[in-house]
Amino acid sequence: MKRIVPSAGSVGVLFNPKENQIKVGAASKAAKGAGLTLVPKSVETPRGLPDALDDIARTVDVLWGIPDSIVMTPQTAEPILLNTLKNKIPLVGLSASWVKAGALYALDRDYVDIGLQAGELAGKLLNGTSANSIPHAYPRKVAYVLNLKTANLINLDLPQDLIRGALQVFQ
Repeated sequence: MKRIVPSAGSVGVLFNPKENQIKVGAASKAAKGAGLTLVPKSVETPRGLPDALDDIARTVDVLWGIPDSIVMTPQTAEPILLNTLKNKIPLVGLSASWVKAGALYALDRDYVDIGLQAGELAGKLLNGTSANSIPHAYPRKVAYVLNLKTANLINLDLPQDLIRGALQVFQ
């Protein structure tokens, strides 16, 4: 996050506490370790979203979207995107589709590398390695997707090397 938005000090997150309280608590600790302050704002119903967006927009440098059945839905995408653009707050979206719609960026997977990794694991199994002895694997590579139009609208200048390194760039 600091690489894409170097000036970020505070990161807001809107979330349903019944669904994401533990995740947000863990993220708060991780943010401190990265020199960031996480500003959580609970939203218990879709009706609470507009006020929560207005409140958090006054206090954060970035808004981070996390998977949440109340906050980050197809029905809430438009008000979230409009609010962040109006307030010139970078939005970290959930996926490339959120970035295409107007979020500044999102982390994504390198599906080619995931395929290679799956092939390597399959090879181990075919060579006789017990499935129980193979540790759980996470994707080795994390990619990111950028929206340059959004960067321009919120007056954020992205370095060329960052743009070149993106898995996908929306103009």
